[in-house]
Amino acid sequence: ALRLSEQEPYTWINLGVAYRKRADAANAPDAAGDLRKANSALNRALSLNPDNFSACFNGAEVAEQLARAHHVRGEDVSVDLERALALYRQGLALNAKQPALHNALGSALFWQAELRAEEGGDTDALLAQAKASFEQARTLAPTQGFAFNNLGEWEVFRAELQLAKGQDPSAALRAAVEHYAQALQWLPDDADFLANLGKAWVHQATWTLSRGKDPGQDLSRAEAALNRARQLNPRLGNAWRYLAEAGSVRARWMARGHGAAAGDFTRAAQAFEEALQRDSRLEYRLAAADFHGAWARWRQGEGEDATAGVTRGLELVEAVVAARPRWARARAVREELLRLRAGPRAPVLERAAEAQGP
Repeated sequence: ALRLSEQEPYTWINLGVAYRKRADAANAPDAAGDLRKANSALNRALSLNPDNFSACFNGAEVAEQLARAHHVRGEDVSVDLERALALYRQGLALNAKQPALHNALGSALFWQAELRAEEGGDTDALLAQAKASFEQARTLAPTQGFAFNNLGEWEVFRAELQLAKGQDPSAALRAAVEHYAQALQWLPDDADFLANLGKAWVHQATWTLSRGKDPGQDLSRAEAALNRARQLNPRLGNAWRYLAEAGSVRARWMARGHGAAAGDFTRAAQAFEEALQRDSRLEYRLAAADFHGAWARWRQGEGEDATAGVTRGLELVEAVVAARPRWARARAVREELLRLRAGPRAPVLERAAEAQGP
C-alpha cells in the first residue's frame, strides 16, 4: 500500500495510527518501537501536508506519549513535549472548534506544570494556559464530562501545592468536587472520574487531620467514591492508591489516641502493596514511601522497632530518586526516612527543630 500511495498523507496517518494502537495494546511486544514508528509515519504525513488536521492531532498525541515514556525512564522529555505542544497549537490553528484538541492541549500544559513543580519552579503561567484550554473545551462541549474532570484535576493540583505549603486547600477542593460532580452527571460510571473525586476527599481529609480534627466524614466520602471506581475497574491503580492513602490518614488519626493504631497502619501498608501490584508508577511508590515514614515515626514514638518499615520506605523512594533525581518531594521523603533510620532525635533537638519550623 505504501508503494502505491507514498505521497498520500492519509496513508502515513493510517500507518501511524495503526502503530500507535499496537503500542497501546496489552502486552505489546515492542511498545516503544511501535511509538517511534508511529511518530515517524505521522511526521512523514506532516511533511507532505502540514495543514492536515488529523496528522497534527495524531502526531501531537504520539509525541506526548513518547515524552511520557521518556519521563517514566527518567529521560529528558523536552523535545517530544515541545513537539506535542506545537502540533496541538497547529491543529487548533486549523480547527479551533474541536473540544478534544483543547482538552489535549490543556492536559499537555498541565503536565508541563507538574514537571516544573517537581523541581520547585514557577507554574502560574502554565496553569493559567491549561485552565483556559479546559474552559474553552467546556464552552464547546458543555454536555461532555472530560473538560469538567480536567478542571477538577486543575483544582486538585492547586490544592496539592497549597497542602505542601501548609495552606488551607479547602476552597480549591470544594471547586474540584463540584467539577467532578458535573463530569459524573454526564458519565456517572466513569471509574477515572470517581477515583479523582475520591482523591479530592482524601486531600481534604489530610488537611482536616493536620488541623487536629476528625477526618472521618471526609474519609467516608473518599472511600465511597474510590470503592465504586474499583468496582467499575478493578485494575485502576489510582483507586487502589488513594484507598491506601485514605487508610494512612485513618491510621494517623487513630494513632492520636482514638483507638488501636497498629492494625490500622498494617491494613494501610497492605493496601499500598496491593496498589503497587497493580500499578508501580513512581508517584505510587513515593506515596507508599511517605506512608512508611509516617508509620515509622509512630512506631518510634511508641518505643517500637521501626527498621522494617524504614527499610521498605527507602527501597521504594530510592527507585524514585534514581529515576527522577530532581524531584524535590522525593528527595525530602528520602531524607526523612534516612533520619528515621538513624533513630529518634533527643527531645531537646525535636523541640529546637519544631521551633525553627519547616
